[in-house]
Amino acid sequence: MHKVSVIVPVYKAESYLHKCIDSILQQSFRDFELILVDDGSPDASGRICDEYAKIDQRVSVVHKANGGVSSARQTGLNMAKGDYVIFVDSDDWVEPDYLSELYKKALRESADMVVCDFYEIERGEKNRVDCSFEFVSSDELVKSLFCGFRCFCMNKLVRRSAFTDNSIEFPLDISIGEDMYVMVSLFKAGIIPVYLNRALYNYTIDVNANSLSRNFSLNHYRDTLRMLDLFRKLMKGHIYYNVCEDYIIHRLVSRCFYGQLFSSKEFKNEMSKYKKNILRNSNIATLKKIMYYMACIGFYRPMYKIAKWKQGILR
Repeated sequence: MHKVSVIVPVYKAESYLHKCIDSILQQSFRDFELILVDDGSPDASGRICDEYAKIDQRVSVVHKANGGVSSARQTGLNMAKGDYVIFVDSDDWVEPDYLSELYKKALRESADMVVCDFYEIERGEKNRVDCSFEFVSSDELVKSLFCGFRCFCMNKLVRRSAFTDNSIEFPLDISIGEDMYVMVSLFKAGIIPVYLNRALYNYTIDVNANSLSRNFSLNHYRDTLRMLDLFRKLMKGHIYYNVCEDYIIHRLVSRCFYGQLFSSKEFKNEMSKYKKNILRNSNIATLKKIMYYMACIGFYRPMYKIAKWKQGILR
């Protein structure tokens, strides 16, 4: 049995996959398994995965019908045998001591989860993202996920039993917010993370043209509605239910606002029920709150024009 299972969902990643996999196989820490989940990729990604499996016995490959990133991650998690698990995106790469430093910290602290900093890389610029936090209760940790704490899986080493003992799985019917769903579930189950003051992961922004972060379509809108429904069920009765609901509704309204998915009438029909959530959300800047509220009551087009004009002035 390996100490760590590294899970990489793969879809249309042939241009980036070599860099990702090489960075994992070149780790100073050696006692790990690498699970590559080919999520029905139509390009050469599946063949590339198979080539690595032939030359390194730590690599396992599973080919499956396309089901989205949640499905791919859960498939990998079901296969994992390591004491700890961690997820890496196929268009990112990791530092040479990524696994070593996280695992050593986990052992020293007897931790169920270790969180490290990471680098955001956009248009050639590399910026460190601070993921430090103060020790707080499980409830406060849940709240933090809706108030700025980065909920990505890729900078968190998690004891595998934290998933299995608490029956925590990736939701298969959404492709937006799956990281947050899992992190909320883990924190609700009482998993307390420890912080490692090292930046060990390189997160690329807007490199993969297939990334959901590049666009927001009607399908993504429907996905976010499903996400809202899932979180409402997950957080039912929780002290921070309203914080969760307001966060996801803000995300929904904002993406629809800037994504130009609807006419003014359609925007009102779809969003008017959320205007109270927008007004009570203290994390929205006042001007944006006014624009979103006005859009929700039927004035989307003029509000969008103001927003674009304001962006032009600020450039």
